[in-house]
Amino acid sequence: MNDIDTLKSLINIRSIVQDDLGKPAFSAVKYDAYPCPFHHERKGTSFVVYNDGWKCFGCCGDTGDIFGYLIKRDGISFNDAKAIVLRMIGQQPVTKPTASRQPERPASQPPNEEWQSAAHEIMNQAVACLWSDAGRKAMRYLTESRGLNPVTIEHARLGYVPGDFKEWHKIAGLNVPCGITIPWVNRGQLWGIKVRRAKGDPKYQQVAGGNLHGGLYLCDEIQPGLPLVIDEGEFNALAILQSQMVCGQEIASPVAIGSTGNAALSLRWYAAIAAAPRVFARMDTGSGDKAAAVLGSLSAAVRSLSMPNGCKDPNEMLLAAGNEALYEWLALAVSGEVVR
Repeated sequence: MNDIDTLKSLINIRSIVQDDLGKPAFSAVKYDAYPCPFHHERKGTSFVVYNDGWKCFGCCGDTGDIFGYLIKRDGISFNDAKAIVLRMIGQQPVTKPTASRQPERPASQPPNEEWQSAAHEIMNQAVACLWSDAGRKAMRYLTESRGLNPVTIEHARLGYVPGDFKEWHKIAGLNVPCGITIPWVNRGQLWGIKVRRAKGDPKYQQVAGGNLHGGLYLCDEIQPGLPLVIDEGEFNALAILQSQMVCGQEIASPVAIGSTGNAALSLRWYAAIAAAPRVFARMDTGSGDKAAAVLGSLSAAVRSLSMPNGCKDPNEMLLAAGNEALYEWLALAVSGEVVR
């Protein structure tokens, strides 16, 4: 399939943008509206997204289709954007973008300083709330339903924004969904804050304005010389990290892509993958098959990792068997004895 009009007809841009930017500032039957991400608008609804196109009615005045959106979002060539669209519809994996491009704002750059300042305020407020009386229910979920201990929760700077799962609050000028906050931090900079809602679909939303596309959660935990385990979810990566903290020895660096749709990693993270002696991808069976294939296309050294005893994922194994059992599985896994 290579007809451009046909490719465009298979993609709903509204769903792609909502995955990137979170809940629209305004939504109607035929369009969604956001602050424009391309001229870093903090408030307003100048960026209007239709099923088949988009237009900024504000400062930049840009307009385009799915290819134009990906080109501006990631700073890539048309051919690279076409490869991403083909991956979205399951036609081919994304290959490494050409090095000759000159990006306007590469996807591998963190949000600007103004957003950083606001996001740090949100993170700090959410952390304080989680450890207060208002956060008891959320803390119980993390400890009893996810198996995380207080040391891990504090280490990951998990937090809580109270309210109904449908609600969004305005904090420090940003739109924030209610739920458990999961900050993505790299060398002191916040790239984004994901929020695990109590229920609803999708379960995970993002604080408006973050940039998690193509990123790695817990990238600061990567240790040179250790095998790298790339998991689908943040809580799974934290479970693997915790098992090593409890058992007192680091044997692998766990990271997460955050969702199966985020498997096409940014160039920024290729060096970390290339430096690891072994790389394992652990995705959920079925929904994560395409993500595992995309990760596998980055390097022939990436191998798929399976769970033992019918456990769905590391978090489930932590709950069922404890830190020591998860650690023992990990030790065998990174030695190559339980890969498929």
